[in-house]
Amino acid sequence: TTRDDVLFYTICTFVGTLLPVLLNPVFGFWQGRRSTKELFIFDALATGYGFLMMAVASDRWVFFAGYCLSKISLCQ
Repeated sequence: TTRDDVLFYTICTFVGTLLPVLLNPVFGFWQGRRSTKELFIFDALATGYGFLMMAVASDRWVFFAGYCLSKISLCQ
């Protein structure tokens, strides 16, 4: 592995841990103001699209964006 690989996986791990902490209040506010069904549909679509992006990614930053989208289900 190279230093760039280690940096990339460190960023993924850090963001994967931090993303639910930052987005939990946003989704809590959304769930308090709007329909819960709307939130769960968004959650399922965003998570599915994130896994699809991770599966077909040819660039590591596209993989990273998919990884961030796949973590949305942890934000509720």
